[in-house]
Amino acid sequence: MIYFAIFVLLVILSYSDPRRLYFIVSFALFLFIAFRFETGCDWWGYFNQYQSQGSLSFYAAIEDPEPIWNLILHFQMALDIPYPWLNVLSAGVFFSGIHQIAKRQSSPFTYLVLLFPILMVNMPMSAVKQATAIGLICFAFIAFSERKVFRFVAITATAALIHNSAAIFLLLSPLVVGEITQRRLLFAALLALPGMAALLATEGAEVATTRYVDSGVDAAGAIYRVLLLGITGFAYFYLRKRGWLAEERHFSRLTFIGSIMMIVLLAILPLSSVIADRFGYYLIPIQAIIFANLRFSHFPHFRWVIVSSPFVVLLITFGVWTNYSGHFNLCYVPYKSWILGFPDGYYSIYR
Repeated sequence: MIYFAIFVLLVILSYSDPRRLYFIVSFALFLFIAFRFETGCDWWGYFNQYQSQGSLSFYAAIEDPEPIWNLILHFQMALDIPYPWLNVLSAGVFFSGIHQIAKRQSSPFTYLVLLFPILMVNMPMSAVKQATAIGLICFAFIAFSERKVFRFVAITATAALIHNSAAIFLLLSPLVVGEITQRRLLFAALLALPGMAALLATEGAEVATTRYVDSGVDAAGAIYRVLLLGITGFAYFYLRKRGWLAEERHFSRLTFIGSIMMIVLLAILPLSSVIADRFGYYLIPIQAIIFANLRFSHFPHFRWVIVSSPFVVLLITFGVWTNYSGHFNLCYVPYKSWILGFPDGYYSIYR
């Protein structure tokens, strides 16, 4: 299958750390994802959004809880830009954000490879609205690491106006500056309580509760994705305490806070697998930072076992998903692209 074959090839290449191939492969993945055609679980769902919300007036669009997303659809339809270009825009924002983190890594190529099987396939190839927000949150992560409070808040707020779920990261604002100590973490947690209450009182939170908490709906594969994040969080603190983990100095504060959030997701999982899964996707770029730096860490025993473990787990998980999931085969197979033009008769459909 093409998806698994791509990942296997990327894993093989990552062991030689081909820095010169990073931009080529990154651009190739962008083209593969951005120009898919009738591929992805939410293709028709976003097409319906394009038709319904895109036809809203300007004032009706900005009254929505996610006004920036609606304005994108509004102007796209007003300018008579065919629907599939929405995927190109989303993928562009997503890859731009990912690149900002990747270029600051010791191995940008390895970082990129680790994001492909879960984050790239599930988000910009399907959930394009959240993928756009994730791309912006990556810029916010850079601002967090550089201790730029205003920039962090501005970018995060913008992402939240595209996908409400991104608003949760505004609760990290008190931790952007200053050293992260137990006292400051406790203080930030106390300050977060009214912020969390405000988020839960929003219309978006009410909709999420109705859809994902009270309905009993479960996200396919969520338990495995969230468990992997939780295990990563615990492993991070174990390796860090023993002094074995090599951290990117630029991102040490981000990986510390991100690992705490990964562990907290385990508590949310029994309440709603969908909500835990949705927030978990935002943390995968942080998880990949930890995984990518294992090869630069110093382990006294079983070094290659530890370094290779993320790739092995992802290969097994992705292999099982792509080969045995009816959901995957329904959404992603066959892969089709419109990069060489729309098939006959389809151009008018998506206008």
